[in-house]
Amino acid sequence: MLLYDKPRTRQLLQEWKEQNYSFFLLDYEYWKGLNRLQIDLSDWLCDVRIEEWISLTEAVFERMSEKECEDIYQVLLRGLEKTDLRFFYLIALRLEKQLLARNMKLENLDYLDGKEIWDKLYRIASLWVSCAAMLYQKQVFQGDLQTALPARYQFAWLIFQANTVKTDRYSFVKKLAEAAKVYLKMGEVCKYLMRCCKEEEKRSD
Repeated sequence: MLLYDKPRTRQLLQEWKEQNYSFFLLDYEYWKGLNRLQIDLSDWLCDVRIEEWISLTEAVFERMSEKECEDIYQVLLRGLEKTDLRFFYLIALRLEKQLLARNMKLENLDYLDGKEIWDKLYRIASLWVSCAAMLYQKQVFQGDLQTALPARYQFAWLIFQANTVKTDRYSFVKKLAEAAKVYLKMGEVCKYLMRCCKEEEKRSD
């Protein structure tokens, strides 16, 4: 679909809204056009439930390339308050996309990149933990209740916990192993960090 001008684009979006069509189209030219025209989706976002927004945004990010997701990110970010759950979630999705796209062959990375990867992974996890805390009661993080959370939040909580035991290599690796099993999408990243820990252990012997 080609977007020629801003007024016409807003008119089309309004027509789709009235006909209950979603503006989450799986078409890169569409998002590129919205970004180029600086379209603000605030008027349409307010009609999308948080759960639906999360589901639709995940689907778009899952199917689009990292480069294409940059335009999508810019469009969806426009108009969001910095205290909005969707703001945190969108940033986390973008960081996850970047981390996975740029580290497809983690086994070829230099060992020293491990710290940088961990820092990015922990930032992503912190954002998701914040989102989960806003979506659910805080008690969900107590005992075994976190196992009822979606895999992405379980993973984030395990990474969050891993950070608290980072100085204990055994406990840290154990938490990474648990996280890798919970959220397979980030499994290779966790396994690479586990290999980094083993390399560090060898160097310290």
